[in-house]
Amino acid sequence: MIVADARAELWRYRIDPPMGTIDSMDVVVTTLTASDGLTGVGFVPLPSSLDDLPLRAARSHLARFVAGRPFKHPVALWREIVESLRRTGHGPYFSGLASVDVAAWDLYAKSLGVPLGVALGGTPRRVQTYASGGFARGQDPAQAAELAEKFVRAGARGVKLRAGGTPHDAAILNAVAARVDGKIDVMVDANERGSLSSAARLLRYAAEIGARFVEEPLAVTEHAGFAALARNSPVPIATGENIRGSAAAAPYLLNRWCSVIQPDLASMGGLTDCLRTAQLAEHCNVEVAPHFLPGLFLHLAADVPHLTWLEVLPTIEALFSTIPRMDPDGFVTPPGGPGHGLVLSPDARAEYLVDAS
Repeated sequence: MIVADARAELWRYRIDPPMGTIDSMDVVVTTLTASDGLTGVGFVPLPSSLDDLPLRAARSHLARFVAGRPFKHPVALWREIVESLRRTGHGPYFSGLASVDVAAWDLYAKSLGVPLGVALGGTPRRVQTYASGGFARGQDPAQAAELAEKFVRAGARGVKLRAGGTPHDAAILNAVAARVDGKIDVMVDANERGSLSSAARLLRYAAEIGARFVEEPLAVTEHAGFAALARNSPVPIATGENIRGSAAAAPYLLNRWCSVIQPDLASMGGLTDCLRTAQLAEHCNVEVAPHFLPGLFLHLAADVPHLTWLEVLPTIEALFSTIPRMDPDGFVTPPGGPGHGLVLSPDARAEYLVDAS
């Protein structure tokens, strides 16, 4: 099978209301068309930046390794591209690679006539979800509690609050815990904004309400800090969305610096390294809860039995005409057709396309 055509586009989608400081997402969309007419579609969402480097990186990968060539297994293709980046590091090269990698897996699964989860080596299954949209650092505790109750009614099996590293965090956590009254799990996300002392305090607050985990209590570069917290933490620690690749994730897993790893599609450079990270996490008995994009990571769950949660954080879902949704019981069920089953809307392309050259 020859890849007869390979192209990448840039879409820009405005998020309303904004997620903190993020008010729009750049989406690099990659389409691979095989000589037999099959197509694979990939995408990677990124907070809008001032340049098009991820798009240019994706186009470079396509021109050098994909267009006009025999189609390779996605893992082989991923390895070939990564090897060419040995001296350039991650950055936009891996962001662009993520879109290419998803497209390659989609095309590969379609060539086999199976869902992506089966092509990844697993058995499709339902996965529970938690909601994290709408919560903010320093928000009014009553407002946070009301939002959490709304998610309970919608069926979510957990909610993730935002922490600001201040004593006010305790008021938010206590208000939400009292409102949900043990019906669902409560998680807390510090978004890397803690010092060692404030992180330790947040872990105590979280333990008092029986939180499922505290996410990113420190920046991922603070290895010594994570090691210190993990030794005495009264609540599980989660991290991962800002870890760049499986090699960078390995110390967290092998040293038990976290109990939950949260791979991000762009940071990992695609599904291939997310799967590698998840397999190492299984070896280390660490849970996997990927960073948003539940409709895509649902397929990863097929081959990752310890993938315990999918995060419902609306970002680019409006760009798709077909996408799995959370059911009233708080689970997401994979589609049954070949590939990943996520269909980008032609109307969305017409509205949000920025660069198709």
